[in-house]
Amino acid sequence: MSAIQLDRMPQLTYDEVKSDGINLPRKLGSMMGRIHKLMIRACLKGIAIGWAFLFLGLALNVMNMRTLIFSSSDTVLAIFLLMVGFAITFGNAAMGHAVMGMASKHIEEDV
Repeated sequence: MSAIQLDRMPQLTYDEVKSDGINLPRKLGSMMGRIHKLMIRACLKGIAIGWAFLFLGLALNVMNMRTLIFSSSDTVLAIFLLMVGFAITFGNAAMGHAVMGMASKHIEEDV
């Protein structure tokens, strides 16, 4: 983007960011748009859901996963890799759901 186009882009003020209910530092809040906040919020919700499924699976010992992991010498590494995998999978699924849900809200408003 050229400097001319960047000058025309609207910038959020601190009051606009604060009115959305998200407390961000002034500089970061002024640079982030609503779509960025939506993506971060959706990703964090997806990560929380994914980790809840992971720990539920470990607690219930689904397919002897807990036994296999805790009998291994690399228990911490196995749990870390599972957490990263679940975070990426569920975080991206939640972000996709949030983006695709935006279109249905606009369609319902037009009708």
